[in-house]
Amino acid sequence: MVRKLRDVTLYVLLFVLAVHPHRSFAEGEAGPPELQAEAGILMEAQSGQVLYSRNPDRPMYPASITKILTGIIAVESGRLNEVVTVSKNAVHAGGTRVYLEEGEQKPLIDLVYGMLINSGNDAAVAVAEHLGGSVEKFSAMMNEKARELGATNSHFVNPSGMPDEDHVTTARDMALISRYAMQNATFREIVGTKEYPWEGESWQPGHIVNHNRLLWEYDGATGVKNGYTEDAQQTFVATSERNGQQLIAVLLKVPGSADNMYRDLTALMDYGHETFATHRLTVDEDSLAGLTVEGQEVTGQFKEDNSYITLPKGASVETVEQDFVLRRVTLPIEKGEEIGGVQLTFDNEVLKSIPVIAANSVANVSARSEEETELAGFPWMLWFISLLVVFWCLLYFRRQWKQRRRVRARFRDYRSYRG
Repeated sequence: MVRKLRDVTLYVLLFVLAVHPHRSFAEGEAGPPELQAEAGILMEAQSGQVLYSRNPDRPMYPASITKILTGIIAVESGRLNEVVTVSKNAVHAGGTRVYLEEGEQKPLIDLVYGMLINSGNDAAVAVAEHLGGSVEKFSAMMNEKARELGATNSHFVNPSGMPDEDHVTTARDMALISRYAMQNATFREIVGTKEYPWEGESWQPGHIVNHNRLLWEYDGATGVKNGYTEDAQQTFVATSERNGQQLIAVLLKVPGSADNMYRDLTALMDYGHETFATHRLTVDEDSLAGLTVEGQEVTGQFKEDNSYITLPKGASVETVEQDFVLRRVTLPIEKGEEIGGVQLTFDNEVLKSIPVIAANSVANVSARSEEETELAGFPWMLWFISLLVVFWCLLYFRRQWKQRRRVRARFRDYRSYRG
């Protein structure tokens, strides 16, 4: 019991540290920059580690970075070559547009480009109506996808990010959504495109330009999307890659001009690239051997290849400690169920946990024993009932035989009397 309690306590501690990572700095070592953003986060995409955060779980208005989620849903739909007929509702979308006309027909892929690199709200509505049937139904698809990705503090009511008090997200949620989206090669190509040919009935001069200035101004920039409304202020999700390290920076509600936002982004990503390095870690699979739950053996396996780890520059990956922490301590266990994780610790700080799932199902021992006992006792019960039936039949036939004998005896006595 003590061991079970210890394992559960360790896992809870691991989760808390993974959700709220921190790092202390030695005297003279540069810390993270001072940002103007009300909320923000810096995540390493491969390891999933959070390197910096400020109010990461505070619900806030996202503005046009909403289109990142709309875009990945469209890309994954498998319908990019379909032709979309633009509706009146899409034409009258407010804010930034690519000036679509009612009845105009465009390939879905073009509308995704127009939405992601030129921030066209009309294109976003056209995409939503084509894939979901309506903005409302597509918004439900967005919320379902967000929950699937672990973005549980977000709620979307439109595909573009137009102001609505019920349309909110968090810095952490946008990092999770963007991390997932940037793993898709088609999405990554779209948001990294600087210019795209565009022929529209009301658009000149024949191409659209990406609003993300970092693609021109920041070494290693790879995407993804900026946004602005009066309530949201400046918002941005940016990604960059240098020396094999992939960073995701999210800023929400940066006051003032876009220049302020780009200064914050540049400082935050410079901090990440200059302070940390990401390594491929050889995970000790021996830690998964001999796992037992309530005395029953469970075979563990890694849920996914997540063996990247981000450390301060100059630190050796060999100093990372690996320990398996059991989360599931009761039976039954279903195949594929998460049972714990390999905890990675550096300098007495838990950095992350690599999830471990059960490779086999394990039944509840007590329930199985009871079932086996019941089945084992069934033949004896059957014999007992059979004996009772035979005994009752014998009694019945004996009673019938005696009754017939008495009747015959009376009949003989009667005939003797008449004679």
